[in-house]
Amino acid sequence: MLHELARTGDAPKFFAATAGNRVPRLGIILGSAVGFLAATASIISPNGVFLFLINTSGAIILIIYMIIALGEIRLRRRLEAEGLQLALKMWLFPWLSWAVVAGIGVVLVLMGITPDLRRQLFWSTVSVAIVAIAYVVRQRIAPPARKFA
Repeated sequence: MLHELARTGDAPKFFAATAGNRVPRLGIILGSAVGFLAATASIISPNGVFLFLINTSGAIILIIYMIIALGEIRLRRRLEAEGLQLALKMWLFPWLSWAVVAGIGVVLVLMGITPDLRRQLFWSTVSVAIVAIAYVVRQRIAPPARKFA
C-alpha cells in the first residue's frame, strides 16, 4: 500500500523504492514493525488498545458519510453548472443529501450530550483533526500535480 501511495505522490517518495526483485522492502519492513508494535500493545494492554480503536472509529464513520453527502451536493451542483449530464442521479437532490447531513449532525450532537458516548466522540474528533492537519501540511509541502474534474 505504501509503495502504491508513494508511486502516485500520496506518500513519501522513498516508499516507492523497490529492491532488485521489485519488492517494496522498506514498506514491508515498516508495515511489519507497526504490526509488531500493535501486537505488543495488545498483549501489554488488551483493553486499552481495543477500546482506543473502538473509541476513535465510532463517530469517524458518521463524519465520513457527512463529508460524502456534502461533497455530493457540491460536486453535483458544479457539474450541472458546467452543463454535464449525469447518467446516475441521487433521488430528491439536494433535499435528501441535506437530510442526511442534518441527521448525522443530530446524532453527533446526541453523542456529545450522552455521557457514555462523549469519550468516543472526543477521540473521533481528535483523529479527524490529526488527519485534517496532515492534509493541510501535505498540501503546503507538495501540492498534488494532478487535477480532477
